[in-house]
Amino acid sequence: MKRSISSIFAAAALVAAASLLSACSTVMMVDSEVRSYATQPAIPAGATYRFERLPSQLGNSRQTLLESFTENALGKVGLRRDDAAAQYSVQVGEGLIRENRSPWNDPWRQGMWSGSVQLSNHGSGVGLWFPMYPFPDPPWYVREVSLILRNLASAKVVYETRAVHDGPAAQSDAVLPAMLEAALRDFPNPPQGARRINIEAPRNP
Repeated sequence: MKRSISSIFAAAALVAAASLLSACSTVMMVDSEVRSYATQPAIPAGATYRFERLPSQLGNSRQTLLESFTENALGKVGLRRDDAAAQYSVQVGEGLIRENRSPWNDPWRQGMWSGSVQLSNHGSGVGLWFPMYPFPDPPWYVREVSLILRNLASAKVVYETRAVHDGPAAQSDAVLPAMLEAALRDFPNPPQGARRINIEAPRNP
């Protein structure tokens, strides 16, 4: 019995240490479900673009930040912003839904649990454990970014992509760049159907 109990405590210590290291990590994994559609066989590297905004996005400082993230992501796939001599236009948008709890959360597992374990030379006993009061449930965020690339000469959409991510991270500034990078994965010839793409992102302090 002593060996068994010590093994349990050792395993618990390892789990606690792993959790602490994870919490202190400076990076996080952002997993996104991506769907992309291309109507043009090829888009030359170095092609130029400019941003276009919907009426609801005009004068929006949040949109300016989103376009900054998008400009960086488009640069990684070979597109270059040139407002005066643009060949394409880019419309980018974001959406956010805040849920009260994770869809995977089991309310029975929330809370402080109380009970007892008794060990002696005459045997052992295990008390009944039950929740004393619930811990606050962390919020859950569902984010979406969408991007449309349009040929200015023909006014036709040549590329459309969308990425959806859900998780507990509240820092949009850390998550959105990774989502945009995922949304542009395999540009300009994406595979058909939905795919899961994981991108490492720095964790905000």
